[in-house]
Amino acid sequence: MFVLQRAQRGHLEQSEAVQLVREASLNKEKATEMAITLREDHNRQEQILEQLQAKVDRIKRTISRYEHELLTLKARSCTAVCMRKINQHLAGADALGTPAMLKKINNQVIEEEFLAEAYGEISEVG
Repeated sequence: MFVLQRAQRGHLEQSEAVQLVREASLNKEKATEMAITLREDHNRQEQILEQLQAKVDRIKRTISRYEHELLTLKARSCTAVCMRKINQHLAGADALGTPAMLKKINNQVIEEEFLAEAYGEISEVG
C-alpha cells in the first residue's frame, strides 16, 4: 500500500513499484506457507508429546506396581523365614524329645543329690 502511494506521488517509477508489490506479494505467500508448515509441524510435535507423556505415565504406573510387589514379596519372605525358624524350634522340642530331655535332667539332678548325700556321709564319718 505504501509503495503504491509513493508511486502515485511520483516518488517511485511505476515499473519499480509494480516490481516491489510483486516481491512483497511473493514474500507474503512464502511467509504464509511457512506459517502453515510450522503450524503443522507444531501440531505433530504436540501429538508426539502426548504419546510420550502417555508412555511415561504407563511406565510410572508399572514401576509403582513393581515397587508394591517387591514390598509385598519382602514381607512374605520375612514372614516365611520367621515361620521356618519357629517351626524348626518347635520340631526340636517335639513330643518325644521333651520327655526324654526332662528325664535326662531329672537323672542328673538325682545323681547330684546322691553325690551330695554321699559327701555328706563321708564328712560325718571322717
